[in-house]
Amino acid sequence: MDILTVRERQSGLELAVVVRGFLQQQGVHYTKSYAAVVSGPTSRSLFAISAAKGWKAKAIDYVSAFLNGILPQHEMVYMQLPTGIKHGRGGLVGLLRQSLYGMKQAARVWYFLATEHLTTLGFKISPYDGGFLYHPIRKIYLTLHVDDCRVTGPQEQQLDWILAEIAKRFETKDVEENKPYLGMEVKRQMNGDLAVTQNRYIDEILEDFGMDKVNPASTPMAAGIRLEFSPDEDSGLDDDFTATRYRQGLGSLQYLVSSSRPDLAFAVNYLSRFNSRPHKKCWAALKHVLRYVKKTKDHVILYKKEMVEGLNPVAYSDSDWAGADPQYKSTTGYIIMLNGAPISWRSQRQTSGAKSTTEAEYIAASEAACEVIWLNDMLFDAGLVEGKAKVCSHLRVDNKGAIDLAKGESLTRRSRHIEIRYHILRDLVEKGEIMMEHVGSTANIADGLTKPLARPAFEEFVKRIGLMEIGKKG
Repeated sequence: MDILTVRERQSGLELAVVVRGFLQQQGVHYTKSYAAVVSGPTSRSLFAISAAKGWKAKAIDYVSAFLNGILPQHEMVYMQLPTGIKHGRGGLVGLLRQSLYGMKQAARVWYFLATEHLTTLGFKISPYDGGFLYHPIRKIYLTLHVDDCRVTGPQEQQLDWILAEIAKRFETKDVEENKPYLGMEVKRQMNGDLAVTQNRYIDEILEDFGMDKVNPASTPMAAGIRLEFSPDEDSGLDDDFTATRYRQGLGSLQYLVSSSRPDLAFAVNYLSRFNSRPHKKCWAALKHVLRYVKKTKDHVILYKKEMVEGLNPVAYSDSDWAGADPQYKSTTGYIIMLNGAPISWRSQRQTSGAKSTTEAEYIAASEAACEVIWLNDMLFDAGLVEGKAKVCSHLRVDNKGAIDLAKGESLTRRSRHIEIRYHILRDLVEKGEIMMEHVGSTANIADGLTKPLARPAFEEFVKRIGLMEIGKKG
């Protein structure tokens, strides 16, 4: 056990200690360590719905959450006592009955304790997202991310009730609605809109990489860019660029992508393909992304109070067949919108080589279908979708061949080799859970998730996926 800090209190000294969890052995000191946290798409879905319905939101932090957990009896964890504690008996060790920070299972033990308490109050854990709970009678919707708890719902007194009940059982700290939440700044506008941004985090990234005073860029990547693997893993490395620093930059940007910046998704995913062998051209491309981030640091996702497109998720998918990828793999891109704002998105290289544009589009549509079905089922289970019956999810693509294949109308020698897992799309269409809709290429807003676009097309893409600067709406 390590002592991190020592604080002087009126009653004596207070030690902040942490367990050396890296010494724990699975099967001896713990069994499992996984603990569910709310997913990004779930949080953003609630942002969109609460904004459109005019619901208030409140948040709390559980204070010293991990110290509340009770260890299972079969998980025997012994520890040396911290240096400075006098006990007068040589070789004395402690047997832990409650979790401490640093333990492998601390987050898991805490999660089960917190959710057990909430379920005794009438909450149900969503079977689709373990970090999302809802009260079917009181209409309270709660997200849990370790010790961060956020609630929303139609009646403010119900929100006050649950926060008071939690405070009876655990020590908590109130958090203002506009305070950072999971690294995001969620700000209620005067007209009721919710703006989600990460400009403070962006400032930290730019300063860390010495990019806070550079000239900005209008797009994250130049249109038509194509990078190749370096024949030598160390090719082009110098004092300013190392492979580790390159990966750190992409890791920092990936957190932006996963939280609030779908416009960066393709660029970050594309550059991540060179993580094993980055070179100077990759580094230059990464710095170009940072220059674009500098220009757009005040961009927000705006979840509107005004009803724009309804509260049922709508998906768009696209692919770039064997485009700029150094291994000639296609790129999948999809984005799911709720009331005109993004709640889920992805840009990723397909794992298998597609033999045609239709096949690449079909694979992308299958991935998008799985995501939108999951979201629709989760929201329906919690009573958050419009209507009393489960609605069909709409999936919009710009390739008629992929639509025909999904409907089972064009299974030929040229398509029968497609991996079975992607044919879930056909099953969903046949059962009426997915409705495929054809849109023109210019109307497919997932296009910017599959390849770098020229400035005019990219700016239109950013506008249509719901990103904007406050004061420059529409």
